[in-house]
Amino acid sequence: MVVDKKEFMDNFRPFLDKKGIVVFSGAGLSTASGIKDFRGKNGLYSENINAEEILSHHFMLENPKEFYKFFRENLINGNVKPNSMHKVISLLQNDGIVSGIITQNIDGLDIMAGSKDVIELHGNANRFYCMDCGKKYSDISSFDLIPKCNCGGLIRPDIVLYEEPLDNFLLMSAKEEIKNANCLLVVGSSLRVNPAASLVHDFIVEKKFNKGKKLFIVNMGETDYDYFADYKYDGDIMDIASEIDRVYKKSLTK
Repeated sequence: MVVDKKEFMDNFRPFLDKKGIVVFSGAGLSTASGIKDFRGKNGLYSENINAEEILSHHFMLENPKEFYKFFRENLINGNVKPNSMHKVISLLQNDGIVSGIITQNIDGLDIMAGSKDVIELHGNANRFYCMDCGKKYSDISSFDLIPKCNCGGLIRPDIVLYEEPLDNFLLMSAKEEIKNANCLLVVGSSLRVNPAASLVHDFIVEKKFNKGKKLFIVNMGETDYDYFADYKYDGDIMDIASEIDRVYKKSLTK
C-alpha cells in the first residue's frame, strides 16, 4: 500500500520501541550518497553497454587490464561518505533496535557509518584478496593497473562477479535474520535482482503466519513487491531518514 510520509511514520514508529527491525538495502541507498547505480536511467549499464560483460568472472581473467581500468574508474568511491539513512540505521543497530542489516551494495558505506555485522550479499569493493595465496588487501591504489600479490597471483576485488554464485553462508545468515524479524525495512531496492530479492519473498511468507510482522518499503519508483508491502513510501529516502532520526531521538528524551 503506497502511503504518504506521515502515514508511513505513524505505522513505523511503534517498531522503534521494540527490537527486531531488519534493514534490506539496495542501490537507491548508495545513489543518495552520490554513487552511480547499475541499472538506473543514468547508471553504469546505460553509460557502457558492455558493463555486465566487463564485470564477469571470465572477463577479469581474460582481460584484466580492461577489467581493472573499469573497476578503478567506476567502483572505487574513495571520497563518498555515508548519508543520513546509513547513520540512523547504525544508530538504531547500536541501540539494539535494528537486529540485522542486509545489503546488495558493495560500497561499504554501512560499515563506514558504524554498522556492524553487515551481511554484504554482493561483497565489498573496498576489500581485495590474492586468488592464489588468499592474502587480503584493503587498498590497491599503490599497485600497478593490474594488481599482483608478492606471490605472483592476481589480486581481485572481494565482490560477486557475473557467473559467480552468492556465498551460501551469507544467504543462510540473511534468511535467518529475516525469519526472526518483526519488521523488514526495505530501503532503495527495486527488488528485481535475485536471489537477493527472494529474501523479501521469504519474509512475506513468514508474515502470512504472523500478523504482527510488517513490511515497509522506501523506494523512489515501483518495486516487484509493492503489492505485498504493508506500507510503501514512494519518494526520497532522505525524507524518511530525517523523520526516523527525529522521532527516535525525541523518544529518547521522554
